[in-house]
Amino acid sequence: MKNIISLIIVLFFSACETEKLPTLPTALSSDIVSESFNVKFLFSENAHLKARMSVGHVQEKIEGTKEQPLHKHYFYKGVKIEFYNELGELQTTLTSNEGTLNKESGLADLRGNVVASGKDGATLSTEQLFWDEKKDKFFTEGYVKLQTANRMLEGDGFESNTARTRYRVLKARGQVTVDNLQ
Repeated sequence: MKNIISLIIVLFFSACETEKLPTLPTALSSDIVSESFNVKFLFSENAHLKARMSVGHVQEKIEGTKEQPLHKHYFYKGVKIEFYNELGELQTTLTSNEGTLNKESGLADLRGNVVASGKDGATLSTEQLFWDEKKDKFFTEGYVKLQTANRMLEGDGFESNTARTRYRVLKARGQVTVDNLQ
């Protein structure tokens, strides 16, 4: 009789549903979702072209977790971005060897022989430059060299709007040519 009561108790408790434990975020693999060659991207706002990007080789990957996936483009074999003002006039051309673009944040990380030249003839050179599409700005904490018609500045850090009409060279050092000293 004691064995039968024990068996009934065991069967009763085994029939109860167990509480499910919460699942932890599952990391996604960074498998390639798509791959393309000689790609052109257009960036616009209010039906006005902001930028045109040309890339030799693009791989799109989804990283992060299933709950918070990150869509990233990886750029290889050269990147060229042309930035336009509201009137459709070319303001700045930027080139680099490679880079990445996080589609959710709109942040591009451009690396390797980065050169930005403007219609004013000024040229910025660095090894890494970030472009924040949403804030319309460039920035880096790395070494930069800015060459204009009358000065050459070097520094450790740079921030600017994409037209480069307002910029700062951080920890600047360099030479300035001054005409008509009196």
